[in-house]
Parts: sequence; structure tokens; C-alpha cells
Amino acid sequence: MMAGRIAGETDISEQPSGAVMRAPVLFVIMLLALLGAVLGLQLYRQYNDEIETGQATARSVANLLEEHASRSFSAVDIFLLNYAETMSGMAGTSPVSSLSALRERMNARLSELPQVRAYLVLDEHGNSIIDSGSVTPRAFNGADREYFRLHAERPHQGLFVGEPVQSRINGLWAISTSRRINRPDGSFGGVILAAVDPKYFINFYRDVAIGDGNS
Repeated sequence: MMAGRIAGETDISEQPSGAVMRAPVLFVIMLLALLGAVLGLQLYRQYNDEIETGQATARSVANLLEEHASRSFSAVDIFLLNYAETMSGMAGTSPVSSLSALRERMNARLSELPQVRAYLVLDEHGNSIIDSGSVTPRAFNGADREYFRLHAERPHQGLFVGEPVQSRINGLWAISTSRRINRPDGSFGGVILAAVDPKYFINFYRDVAIGDGNS
């Protein structure tokens, strides 16, 4: 009887020890699961924050590039408009000496426009009469160019920005920007155009990208 009780008591005393052993294991598992959930939530929030930061940065860069391009072409248009109006009073009537003096003034202004590689003034037939790169205009006829035909046909066109074209004078690619020149009676007197250098924008965008990558 005593031995039976002792044996029974021994069995009973050993049963809780298994439960006691399992309790810490379950606690650790629950703790790890909780920590995993907290870490996952933190990573998710960090991921969303990085996405929002990236999107905000992209919008900021896009706005910067758009503003830069707008300012650059606006400055070119002021140059073209100013001398288109000047040439309108001189079209077909100015001696070579007057055109030479005008070219000097235009070249001085050109030095303030780093985005412009060169400019040309074409008469009503498309022949160059003022050339930023040469005192004596280099042989060039742009009568078949899109900008020339457009200005000849549309008196009120205003500024025209064409697609990049390869120059027939130096072989370099440029974005042509142009305005119509009117004679004193309002008839077509030619075109003034500026060759905007695409590399100017490529270099600016590259500098922005490098600067953004280092920030």
C-alpha cells in the first residue's frame, strides 16, 4: 500500500514538470512571433516612407527640370523676338555695314545664352545674311526646313521650336528655335533662328542626377 502510494505520488509529481517545460517554450514562440510582427510592421512602414520620399524627390526633380527648360527657352525667345523686331525694320533695305554692326550686338548678347550654340538670319529666300560663326555668312539655304516653310506660310506663328536636326554647316545636332521676320509692309522678310545645344540640357540633367544621388 505504501509502495503503491509512493509510486502514485511519484507519477503525479512528475506530470506538472512537462507542463512547466512547455510553458517557457510557448512563451518564447509567442514572443518571437510578436517580435516578428513588430519588425514586419516597422519594415513595412519604412518601405512606405522610402517610397513616399522617392516619389517626392522625383516630383521635385521633375519640377526643377521643367522650370529650367522653360527659363532656358524663354531667354532664347526674348533674344529672337528682340532681333526679329529689329530686322523687321531693316528687311530688304539694310546695307552690309548695318548687318555687320547688328551681328556684333547679337554676338554680345549671345555670350549670355550658354544654351545657344549659334544663330542665323535668313532672308525671304532662305539664304543666310547674318551668321554668328562668320563675319561673312557661310553658304546656307534653309528654304526647305520646316521652320522656314512654317513662318513663310503663317504670319502669326510666333516662336517655333522644332525637333532636333543636324546642321548642314557643322554637322552638329541642335534644337532649332525660330521667329518670323516681317517687312515693313507686313509681308514675309525671312527668319531668325537660334540653334539650341541639346548637350546643355543633358549636362544639366546629369548634374541634377548626380547631386540628387549624393544627397
